[in-house]
Amino acid sequence: MSSLRKLESARRNGSLSNGPKTPEGKAISSINALRHRLAAQTLVLCNESHDRFDMLREAYIEEFQPETPAEQDAVEEMIAAKWRQRRIWGVETATFDLAMDRTAADFEKQFAKSDEMTRLAVAFQSLADNSAALRMLRHYSVDARREYDRAFQRFLDLRILNRNDERNNDEPNKEHQDIP
Repeated sequence: MSSLRKLESARRNGSLSNGPKTPEGKAISSINALRHRLAAQTLVLCNESHDRFDMLREAYIEEFQPETPAEQDAVEEMIAAKWRQRRIWGVETATFDLAMDRTAADFEKQFAKSDEMTRLAVAFQSLADNSAALRMLRHYSVDARREYDRAFQRFLDLRILNRNDERNNDEPNKEHQDIP
């Protein structure tokens, strides 16, 4: 429940931002395109869509509006983890499709009447019995989710820290005030 509250709070805070205001923030923003090209070159495989990666990245940058280099890094890590997670989902789907295709001839011989769920169950059983692929996919999926969650939490922690710093800098220094 608290993570939902944190997510909603992050969305509200992100919607309040209108982009960088300080010279440091503007300098960071000016190199975003360079950082993006590097991220796309290192994350997107040759058979994957650069356009889909760009859309994912733009959506995350728009939603979270990172204000510091550390926040930018956390968002980039979230994007990378989400991209890997989606890749794993695709590999899992392709693995089942491939297993169903490979077992199709034997399946038709064994079952005169059946449905697609049974066909999937036979493919699943074949994979579970004869391959480490499902265990590996599960492991990679959990790792990608953990990476995402850690990066998201790091972003939230940084955002809270930065907002607290801004508030502290906005308050007048009480020690240097003249006492009437």
